[in-house]
Parts: sequence; structure tokens; C-alpha cells
Amino acid sequence: MLRKTLLVVAIVLLAACKRTVIDDNKANMHKYETYYQSILDNDTFLIKSDSFSLEAVMNQVGEFYRFSVILDNPKIAMFDIEMMAIIDDGSVSVNYEKVMPASGIFDRSYNLIPYQQNEAAGFPRGIILDGVCDKPKVSLLVLISWRNEDKSKSFKEFFQLEANLENVKP
Repeated sequence: MLRKTLLVVAIVLLAACKRTVIDDNKANMHKYETYYQSILDNDTFLIKSDSFSLEAVMNQVGEFYRFSVILDNPKIAMFDIEMMAIIDDGSVSVNYEKVMPASGIFDRSYNLIPYQQNEAAGFPRGIILDGVCDKPKVSLLVLISWRNEDKSKSFKEFFQLEANLENVKP
């Protein structure tokens, strides 16, 4: 009898865990879609930030091109950082079939603190988003969201960057 009771409890716990994972995935997908749409709806974009360094670079990989958005050199403490970059192709429609790079939405979020680095504790030197495209030059629309140390304030900044294979530094 005890064995059957333990089996039933284990099944209930496993089912509850699976439901939690499914609910988390739905919430993350909703956040991804919301961020994607907020980038498209935004009409004011920055080219640099007073809070950190941000740059876009392009590299050729076979017949495709890899763009990277690099966030580093924080000037303030940034916690729970979430980033998303989409290719600005001139349309204002969402294309979920083409997945855009994101950090902190589906995976763990990171924290950046000026002059401090501890990868194991979640404090990397910087964050890199990589995506693939078929053109050597793209315009990227980037959203970066973070909180202050005590998580009492949230910040969002929108950027428009250009990744261009021709501007690669040797």
C-alpha cells in the first residue's frame, strides 16, 4: 500500500513539474512576442547609451553572415538584463518564423557591474547576441531591459545599430 501511495505522489509531483515548465515556456514566449512588438512599435532609437557600451559587428561564415550585438563596459550596476535584436527590413510586421536572438528571456538573465566579473556567479564581462542573415549589411533594432540593484526600478532602452561587413576592423 505504501508503495502505491508513493507512486501516486510521484506521478502527481511529476505532472505538476511538467505543468510548471509548460506555463514557464508560455510566459517566456509571451514576453518574447511582447518585446518583439514593442521594438516594432517604438519610434525613437538611440545609437549609444550613457549606461554601457554597445556595438554591432558582422562576420562572414561560409555563404552567410553572422551579426553580433555586444553589450559591455557597464557604467552602472545592471541586474536581470534582457536583450533582443531584430533585423530592420523596413516592414513593421512580426515574423515569428524567423527567430531573432534574445538573452534573458528563454535563458537565465545576467547582471553586469562596473569593473567586476564573475562568470560563475552570473556576472560576465559582457553579453553577446548572435544572429545569422544573408546580407553583408543589416540594420538592427535592439531592446535592452534591466533593473537596478534592489529591483525597485526597471529601465528599457531601444537602439538602432548597423552591422556591416565592410567596417570590420582588421
